Amino acid sequence: MQLLNFGEAVAIGQRSSEKLFRILDMYDVADVLPDFEMLFTDESGESVCNEVKGILSRLGEAAIGTFVEFENAVKGVNSRRPLRGGEIHLVTRYVMNYIKLLVDYSKTWSYLIFYFK
Repeated sequence: MQLLNFGEAVAIGQRSSEKLFRILDMYDVADVLPDFEMLFTDESGESVCNEVKGILSRLGEAAIGTFVEFENAVKGVNSRRPLRGGEIHLVTRYVMNYIKLLVDYSKTWSYLIFYFK
């Protein structure tokens, strides 16, 4: 049950763009949910499975909210400093690296976007 408490704490914790990938790692546990349900077939097990589903839902919402925080942070950058010699702006580099990492979670991310519009 402490594992469920940890998932709940992550889901309700403060959102920052750096935490998105940890949240998505935790959400990937959803792949084993059918096995989990087969393991816990009695009434108390059903209660635990429902709790797991609730935490997964909150983790999904946290992932979407965290991405929105990232979007807002990028929108909030107001740098008008000219770049010399074809340099790539630091925000552009950060966003591209972030998106590159997000591609590793494309299956999970597609599911979340579809179900948590």
